[in-house]
Amino acid sequence: METGYPNAFDNMFKSIGDYVAQLLRYLTRPDRFPSIGELHEGLLALKETDQLLEGIRAFLEFDLETVCNTPANGMLLLLMSGKPGYTTSAGLRALYHSVDKNLSPVLEEVMMAWNREPTPPFTSIDLAVLFNAVIDGWMLRARFDPDRASPKLYCQAVLCLLPMVTRQRGESITVEERLAVFNSYSKDSADKGMSKEDGVHAQGLD
Repeated sequence: METGYPNAFDNMFKSIGDYVAQLLRYLTRPDRFPSIGELHEGLLALKETDQLLEGIRAFLEFDLETVCNTPANGMLLLLMSGKPGYTTSAGLRALYHSVDKNLSPVLEEVMMAWNREPTPPFTSIDLAVLFNAVIDGWMLRARFDPDRASPKLYCQAVLCLLPMVTRQRGESITVEERLAVFNSYSKDSADKGMSKEDGVHAQGLD
């Protein structure tokens, strides 16, 4: 096929689509992401820590640094930013489904050790999707704006999510109920002319 690229390219690939398909297969090979096993080990180590907050913070810093420094991720970002096509969409979807599937039981094991579970309607797969999406977006911003998209801010943001998307095992509250409580406090604070500090105190967040 005549692509307009040098002859060597034409001889190696049947089309641009064939090139993208082979590139995706190369980038998504397990050996391109040797850090995934390390990240899972780091998560599982949280089962043994006696300082959960600091343990999670240290893991998040390690996770972000590892993801940002994995060369294959930079190429995947380029593919994500291009025009969607069947080949790229199917390949990236398969990659993410695999990552989510492998991360989900690790999250369940860690939550079990700390007597926590996903807050309905979230599931462990949902949490894997959420946290993978957050770190991918952060990696993209940090590549050209590392001062604002700092590791410290990333850790703080994820730590703030955890009390909402997880709950004590056996607790009956749902995400919608938590949001309703937040909304009622906010409205009550405005109606009663409460200060910002009073509102925080009323929600038990101080």
